[in-house]
Amino acid sequence: MTEDNPPRKKWWPKPKQSPSDLNSSRQEETRTISGNQLDSVHASPTGSRKGRGLVGRFFGKITKGPSPSVGQSLLPELRDPISDNSSQDPAPNDPAAPVNPNQATGPATVEDAVWTRNLKDHHQVELHDPMNERFADAAKRLARMGHVPRFVQSSTTSATDAVQSNFDTFSPSILELLQAFNSVAKWIADIHPYAKAAMDILTLASKMILDQADRDDAVSDLLTKVSEVYIFMTEKDSLAAIQSMQALYEEIAEQTLKCVEFIVEYSERKSVWMRLAKDVFKETRAIIQSHNDVLDGLMQNFRDQAAREILKDVHHMAEILNLNGMEYATNAGLDTSESKLCLPGTREEILSEIKSWIGNTGEDVPRVFWLSGTAGKGKSSIARTIAHSYNELGGLGAYFCFDRTQEADRRHEKIFSTIARDLADRNPAVRHELARVINDHKELMRTKDIRKQWQELILGPVGVASKAIPAPVLVTIDALDESGEADSRDEILRLLAGKLKTSPSQLPVNIRILVTSRPLEDICEMLRVDSSLRGFSLDDNVTPESAERDIERYISDKLANLRHVFDDGHFQTLSQKADGLFEWARLACEYIKNTNKVGMGPMRRFEAVVAKAAVDGTPLKGTLLLDEMYRRILAEIMPNEDRDEAIPIFRSVMGQILASLEPLPEAALTAMRQQFPCMDDRYEVDDVIRSMGSLLTGTVDSHTTIRPLHASFYDFLTNRTRSDNFFVDVSLVGRGLAFASLRIMEHGLRFNICSLDSSYMPNSSVPDLQERVKKSISAELSYSCRYWGTHVRATPFNPALAEEIVAFFDGERLLFWLEALALMKCIGGSIASLSSVADWLMVVVCSQGHAEYTRIGDAVKDTQRFVRTFAAAISHSTPHLYLSALPFAPTQSVISQKFATKFPRTPQVVADHVVNWPRTEKTLHANSRVLSVTVSPDGKRIVSGLLDDTIQVWDIESGEALGVPLRGHTRYVVSVAISPDGKHIVSGSADTTIRVWNMETGEALGAPLQGHTDSVSSVAISPDGKRIVSGSQDGMIRMWDIETGEALNTLQGYDSSVNSLAISPDGKRMVSGSSPNNVIEVWDMETGEALGVPLRGHTSRINSVAISRDGKCIVSGSRDGTIRVWDMETGKALGRPLGRHTSSVSSVAISPDGKHIVASLSFNSTIWVWDAGTGKVVLGSPLRGHTDSVRSIAISPDGKHFVSGSEDHTIRVWDMETEILDTPLRKRRGSIDCLAISPDRKYIVSGSDASIHVWDMETGKALGTPLEGHDCPIDSMAISPGGKFIVACLSNGLFWRWDIETASGKALGIRRPWRQDSIFLANFVLISPDGKHIVAPASPDDPTLLVWDMETCKVVSRVPVGETPSAISPDGKCIVSGSFHGTLQEWDMESGKALGAPLKGHSSEITFIQISSDGKHIVSSSSDGTIRVWDMESGKPLGAPLRGHTYMVLSIAISPDGKLIVSGSSDHTIRVWDMETGKALGDPLRGHTDSVTFVAMPDEKHVVSGSRDGTIRVWDLQLSINGHGPAICFSSNPTHALYSASLLQDSSTPFPFTVIPVPKVGWLMSPEGQLLLWIPAHFYPVIYAPGNKVVLSNDGALQLDLSRFAHGTSWGKCWSGSR
Repeated sequence: MTEDNPPRKKWWPKPKQSPSDLNSSRQEETRTISGNQLDSVHASPTGSRKGRGLVGRFFGKITKGPSPSVGQSLLPELRDPISDNSSQDPAPNDPAAPVNPNQATGPATVEDAVWTRNLKDHHQVELHDPMNERFADAAKRLARMGHVPRFVQSSTTSATDAVQSNFDTFSPSILELLQAFNSVAKWIADIHPYAKAAMDILTLASKMILDQADRDDAVSDLLTKVSEVYIFMTEKDSLAAIQSMQALYEEIAEQTLKCVEFIVEYSERKSVWMRLAKDVFKETRAIIQSHNDVLDGLMQNFRDQAAREILKDVHHMAEILNLNGMEYATNAGLDTSESKLCLPGTREEILSEIKSWIGNTGEDVPRVFWLSGTAGKGKSSIARTIAHSYNELGGLGAYFCFDRTQEADRRHEKIFSTIARDLADRNPAVRHELARVINDHKELMRTKDIRKQWQELILGPVGVASKAIPAPVLVTIDALDESGEADSRDEILRLLAGKLKTSPSQLPVNIRILVTSRPLEDICEMLRVDSSLRGFSLDDNVTPESAERDIERYISDKLANLRHVFDDGHFQTLSQKADGLFEWARLACEYIKNTNKVGMGPMRRFEAVVAKAAVDGTPLKGTLLLDEMYRRILAEIMPNEDRDEAIPIFRSVMGQILASLEPLPEAALTAMRQQFPCMDDRYEVDDVIRSMGSLLTGTVDSHTTIRPLHASFYDFLTNRTRSDNFFVDVSLVGRGLAFASLRIMEHGLRFNICSLDSSYMPNSSVPDLQERVKKSISAELSYSCRYWGTHVRATPFNPALAEEIVAFFDGERLLFWLEALALMKCIGGSIASLSSVADWLMVVVCSQGHAEYTRIGDAVKDTQRFVRTFAAAISHSTPHLYLSALPFAPTQSVISQKFATKFPRTPQVVADHVVNWPRTEKTLHANSRVLSVTVSPDGKRIVSGLLDDTIQVWDIESGEALGVPLRGHTRYVVSVAISPDGKHIVSGSADTTIRVWNMETGEALGAPLQGHTDSVSSVAISPDGKRIVSGSQDGMIRMWDIETGEALNTLQGYDSSVNSLAISPDGKRMVSGSSPNNVIEVWDMETGEALGVPLRGHTSRINSVAISRDGKCIVSGSRDGTIRVWDMETGKALGRPLGRHTSSVSSVAISPDGKHIVASLSFNSTIWVWDAGTGKVVLGSPLRGHTDSVRSIAISPDGKHFVSGSEDHTIRVWDMETEILDTPLRKRRGSIDCLAISPDRKYIVSGSDASIHVWDMETGKALGTPLEGHDCPIDSMAISPGGKFIVACLSNGLFWRWDIETASGKALGIRRPWRQDSIFLANFVLISPDGKHIVAPASPDDPTLLVWDMETCKVVSRVPVGETPSAISPDGKCIVSGSFHGTLQEWDMESGKALGAPLKGHSSEITFIQISSDGKHIVSSSSDGTIRVWDMESGKPLGAPLRGHTYMVLSIAISPDGKLIVSGSSDHTIRVWDMETGKALGDPLRGHTDSVTFVAMPDEKHVVSGSRDGTIRVWDLQLSINGHGPAICFSSNPTHALYSASLLQDSSTPFPFTVIPVPKVGWLMSPEGQLLLWIPAHFYPVIYAPGNKVVLSNDGALQLDLSRFAHGTSWGKCWSGSR
């Protein structure tokens, strides 16, 4: 080493500091660091680095390979002897100079120096900084050269400080290159030490280097590259903050420093080399290129790794967000506070046994370990200790604890979803698989079905993850006995006990489930110890000696501070008295330590405890021992002299605590108590609980919930025999809680309670929503909103309470309540609250005669309908409670009449507003066609048989599918029945078998019942639940034993198929309906004999029979379209047939009270309800909603609802109670089969079903009555050129002609074979331009077009090919036809000869043909999705095919001026095209919800479209295509448009809001996902779309006035009270 190259000293990075500290930090020349953290980093003679140091340990492995020091020449063979000789002059900033001991030093740690701004370490030691050494070395070189700016000469000012002040001395080119550094100079203290050194050196040498760079492109390029890298490294939000990126960041930083050192050395030596005439430039360029390549490679590696890391993080966050909506039980997780765990050294035997069980990976090890014991034995402490220890060891596990005080939270419905979430939080493999499952099945996020949770959320994800997890997965279920009533845990016990197919024995071998509970009867019965379950009882399997030893150790620990009072003998005495109860030991210790009573020191207390632990010398055991301790503690809190006054207060406060449906903190309890109706009850809760710290939680911290520390205290207080004077009757505080809840809501609820900023955002996109909810909705308000209904129901009638309820439903508070519930994700709970209030009012009105409250009962029911209809939208985005739900509530609904006018700046329905709530309450979507339905005896479940061979069970309230479909049949399920006890399902299938299923588990019980030789069409179960009866197409009726499956009897009547069966309520008779003899037979259930003669009257197949609940009447439905009622005894028909429909009656049912008969019709998809007494149609029949055949009807046991199953894959639940007044009937929306425009363009003519309608094109009104005269569907039609008559082809092949003026019609003498089997019917009937001829296909089997004379009805010519649609030229001389092969052909109309060669260009069948009015162009559309324009004369295609539709094009039209083409497609859209250029004009027209089968252009400004959705729309092209009208308008009146959507109008798309088909989604939203409003699909199946001038529909069409609509960030102005 030379004097110019002194050995490199230790270095350490500069500490990371905040910008405010930069000025002082820049002055520092020494570094301080904790002495015990030093790790030397030396430079070897060759430049290699020894040791990694703390930087290495933090950043990962430092780049290997040589790293030349500053003193070493980067070009050793070109060392400059002149510079070597001149380097002996001391440099101003020589780091070898002594460090000034008075110089300020700053705190530093490795984290401070590199990454973390906040951490500091005040253990300091002075060090030399090698970065300063490099800086000084560069300064010496520059000083020799005379190129150093003046600021370098100052030893008191750092280079960094002087950067800005010296920019003025540089040339523009220098400024430009240095600007990159200066822009980030203020963050100099935040960067890596290598980059910091590079910055200092470049700043110091800037003028020299940049002057040189101006003359040397290679150096300039390298300097630019270093500049770019430097900027990247000094970015505040650099990706280098990712832990896994730090090693690469280190390499890049060091390489940057190497490049800077090379640039300095090169700039210094270049002039010397030139004087010596050394040819080093080639070699230098190679070195520069090498540096560039290294930097490029490192940066690319960084970008690649960053991309992977970001992708992983994005995926991770997406998975977390995907799981956030899952049901989750709060506060059910593991509490690891010291007092909740086993004391070290205790419970070692049982802990060791459980740990050994967990670690045993044998195939036959039981998957479940049941730890049982009476109250106080320490079960939960053991469970928590095991779970905590396993987590500490890094094992994958989840802990779930039940809590009696949390029963209202219904934790049993969230157990496995919570466990799944917890496991996912701890393991990426579980999280990934769970996220996938949730993404595929969104309904699992909210399912209450325990079996479905178990199978889909636990078995699947954990099973997949367990393959990659060597250690066992531990699931702990603590305090199962505190889940609630026995039925709350029945399903869980079945799963744990292996009573289902998905039993624990089928879990992966490394799954372990630890369960703790008291030995309650239902748990003991279910969890019988066998090979799949291991049991351990703390009552029976722990020796008294072991228990005493553990308790003694526990007591000695708790009383350790009293060792001066007690010795081991005292501790032993207490442990012997404890009887193995850790809870008693805890209470005893707490009591002994208490010193708040004069004269009762620890020893006196000890003696009292010991003395009272026995009665007459007999030690107390179990609960008696605990009870004595509870009485002792309470007696001291309330001494005899004060007890008379204190007891009532104690009972009231403890009653409130125990009666609360979830624990509340002291502040919330006090706030509610201040609203109690009696002033004497309004005292501070803290006054009572302050001294009860040994019995209750939350006595010290006002924010901690208050609840009994142990369940045994709850049991003690609520049992009068055990607690005596301290007995708490929780029912006495119900009235106070009901009042308090209502008044808390009165004072706490308000509009927009969480200050939501925009109505465009779903709740899930509000980033701090949970924080807002917590801040704005207090604990007492949250509790009151969720549980006020439950408290009302538990309270006897009170006029004052009734008036509180009246006030609640009369004011906006009702809506504010729903708003709060939605924000808390609890709006579904409103139904339960409202049901509770309805039940309470029912008693009040019916039993106690308070008829004045009837209207409140109506308001409750109305609110329930409101919630059921709009809950999904309100939960999705809560502002839409006011913006979407309220505006669309029926005008006669209570909620609309009360509140609609108070929210004036909401969407206003100006046409087709629904008047009353529809009968349909909810629609359930099945996976296949629904063939049969039935309702369980408790009215809570629906069972359906499906075409896909499965059975599905549904929750009738939530509409949720329960469990997976039941599979076992090999063909479709025709009939289902439920046993009277609700435990079994019986199904009959087309596979000729009957199966019995367990309702709860979904398991098939036994083998299929076989005996029938044809499809089983009907099954029924006897009222005693012992026998099954089945009817089959084989003509046999069979009886079976439901338990054994044994065949009991076989009945055979006439040689006919048995289609339907019913059993009388007394179980003595059975009724069957059959075909083809079309009779009803009555059978004796005991003997199997037919009773009397068959009942005759129907003229076709009997599809369905039912028996009234009193057994006196039989109701039957037949394919003949009638329903008949029969007397069971006499067999006589009662009254006239009901109905006489043209459609088959598929199913009948009679209400439990016998007052109503409900029947479904197959072909027209309607449901009818009759008054059984009068035979009149009631309840607004016919009821519409299904879109395909209704196959089955069932009525709920309470008669309030009926259920229908349809081939449209849906099940609908209908309201049978509410009377609907003046409700216009919505007719069935049939497909628009054919459409035509009158020649004068004033009328639209449409054909649907068997009638033709004429509409005024301007107003949309129907002109006259439908044109009828026949009963056959219309296949196609055409209007004569003069517009005087219409010709239609009927489905029976007959041609019919109507006179438009007189509306008279007659059959033409033209008839040909026909069948309705073609899709493309719209222009199969053509009328020649002179009106004298009709052109149509001969028949489906004859590829010939026939030309008939209109007057004589004779065929005048034949065109040999006419496979698909055709068109006639304007001059009437030729016909153009299309083929299924995609070709077109011109024909001479008179001779029938082909004209020219076929026109080829489409790749699939031709769907529509049009000829321009001048006869020059042919336009064709095809199922290949394209449109082509052809030259009529030459037959050549003009231009390329018109492409834009995503599915087949069904219809086309040409504008009268021949400039535009319009097309309608199966993609539900309409497009307009420029005929000349072939370009699409504007965006597709959207509004139809099914295929667009017909389009026409009456003029250049309008398009008419008809669709299979049953609507006809007239579009104004000025608004739709040319963009001259308002973008957001759902009305025919442009003044109703949304003009204030400034934020929305920023969208780059022409129409900021896209109309999403309402039947599928309901939301109208922007392309960016902004929510405008939500429309209930089953209320408004048809709405005006932007650009619609007229919409024709049998259902009417919704029109909205949005001109005053407050939305987006202004949505809060929608309420009149907000201004």
